[in-house]
Amino acid sequence: MRISNISFRLTKEDLNEMIAELAPDVRLRIVDIKNDGVHGQFKFLMWNIDFCARPYCNRDKGEIAVEITARKLVNIPPLWCK
Repeated sequence: MRISNISFRLTKEDLNEMIAELAPDVRLRIVDIKNDGVHGQFKFLMWNIDFCARPYCNRDKGEIAVEITARKLVNIPPLWCK
């Protein structure tokens, strides 16, 4: 048997429940699912970093990946860069 097409329809609540169950210590929450990707927030130290994750598939290479971009960047104090 060969499976050639699978689709999942998940809500933001479904994703947040999965994250809470699989990685309860990760401070990540999904805010919305839009046409351009999955929008969420990740708590890094004292900042909430907004992100957008876009899943894509390259059938020629047999790859499935997620491209993640930050919507809001934070300044890192110079002391931490040393």
